[in-house]
Amino acid sequence: MFLNYLYKIKLTAKNAEKINLLIQHVNKHKLDNHSATAVKLMTAASNAEQYLRGFLRLSGYDCQGAKLFYFSKNETCARKKISMNFVVISRGARAWFVDTIEEIEAWNTGKSWTIQLTKEQDDLCIKHMRNGYTIEEPKQKPVFKI
Repeated sequence: MFLNYLYKIKLTAKNAEKINLLIQHVNKHKLDNHSATAVKLMTAASNAEQYLRGFLRLSGYDCQGAKLFYFSKNETCARKKISMNFVVISRGARAWFVDTIEEIEAWNTGKSWTIQLTKEQDDLCIKHMRNGYTIEEPKQKPVFKI
């Protein structure tokens, strides 16, 4: 069972209290160490921004449209399912926005966040990557007719 709420709230310190209240509402007014917080979401968005701009070498404009999928995990045992928040955060022209907050039950394994790129962003990343090397063309064997 999960609760799913759709929002479009700019992820800023100014909106932190509002975001925390929404998370608390999704979690049925209970907060524990598995719950997301505005601070954790801002940290994940900052890390995602560094990943997009640093590792993937996208410009600020080209980051627009990327999505960040955040899972509110902690360092507990991975042998049981835990209640956690799943939050979708999208990159606008200049900022990140909280789109969806869900309470889910899932295994406590894997990364706490991942990024989804658009097809255009993927093409740009491949273009940037290929700027660092060339590809050897296969040599064709001569064809002899007898």
